[in-house]
Amino acid sequence: MRVRGFGVLGLMIAMVLVAGPGASPGEGQGPRKGGVLRVGMIGEPPTLDGHVTTAVITREIGVNMFEGLYALDGKYQPVPLLAEGHEILDGGKRYAIRLRKDVKFHNGKPLSADGTKVFFNTSDALVTADTNGKQDVYEWEGGADRLLSTGTGNSNSYFIDASPSAKDVFFVTRDRLLPADKDENTDIYDAREGGGFPAAAPEANPCEAEACRPPQAAAPAAPQLGSSNFNGPGNKKPVKKKPHKHKHKKKAKHKKHHKQSKARPAGKRG
Repeated sequence: MRVRGFGVLGLMIAMVLVAGPGASPGEGQGPRKGGVLRVGMIGEPPTLDGHVTTAVITREIGVNMFEGLYALDGKYQPVPLLAEGHEILDGGKRYAIRLRKDVKFHNGKPLSADGTKVFFNTSDALVTADTNGKQDVYEWEGGADRLLSTGTGNSNSYFIDASPSAKDVFFVTRDRLLPADKDENTDIYDAREGGGFPAAAPEANPCEAEACRPPQAAAPAAPQLGSSNFNGPGNKKPVKKKPHKHKHKKKAKHKKHHKQSKARPAGKRG
């Protein structure tokens, strides 16, 4: 939760709006429940957990958010706030505190002391498994403390709320408590009685370079020669052409016939 200050100028404007013209002490509406209260602060609080800091600004904000069993009056004497009174028993070893009957939590549930479980966070190592020195979430039941957060993480864990049955306890932390949590942002976790959701299967490491290529297909089988397993008429056999024989015709010999002229017999002339 971040509380941002208005600064001096914003505070002066607010004072002018409240005490400006037309407004006088005692006029206007009386106190009412609800609404938004904006207050200018001098800085940023290091944390809102009053158990781990002595910063004055955290205390100034915290008194408007949290109420204790007792408070200090004008003379700095403890007076009951959420309590009606108390009794000192066993020579000061035990205090029996009576709670007010008309007090409710922020979620509307009545404040009571009949609960069998108490949830809280602390930086104290209440069990041997808590070794990180950070804020961790605990459950108190029957006089025994049980650690709900890891107790070994590098970040603080803070209790948020619990279900009415106390079977679900919600807390926030930056620690990655599940494999599905990949970042270092603040996440809400549910410490569920009987166990939570099953852990997801770890994802495969991303591939790089040649490893990203899909597997190569097997080489095709060598083709089979011939057609021994073929059923059908098959190819037609080629018709062998007879070689063409060239016939040489005999040339007719042309005999020259020399006609001899018959000699006319010599006759007598005349």
